[in-house]
Amino acid sequence: MKFFPSLLRIVIAAFSIGYALSGSTTEAPDRTVAGDKSIQRTETEDEHQRMTTYYEREAAFYKRKAKAHQKISDEFSLAYQYPIPTRVDNRQAFEQRIRHCKNLARLFNETAEEYLSLAREHSQPTE
Repeated sequence: MKFFPSLLRIVIAAFSIGYALSGSTTEAPDRTVAGDKSIQRTETEDEHQRMTTYYEREAAFYKRKAKAHQKISDEFSLAYQYPIPTRVDNRQAFEQRIRHCKNLARLFNETAEEYLSLAREHSQPTE
């Protein structure tokens, strides 16, 4: 019977950590490009400006996501360096989490750069 309370504490801790981590990146930008015909058409200066604004907003969103995942990676790295003695220490799991968060941060930064590139294309004067 001693096993059940320990398992319950582990499950509660896992859900608490998952909830805390999910709360930091719940902000979602406007994702209506497919349905918004005014954004899809880029014939006038105003339409190009709307596209530029949209792409800049998306880039900022992905930069925030990258920053959040880098922060989580840094927190896992700190916990990896200074483990709590009372906790079961699984070094491989920490290394995996650190790699995962760093990869997400890198991918989100790359996505933000692509959006910024698209914004620059639309901000160029039309011919």
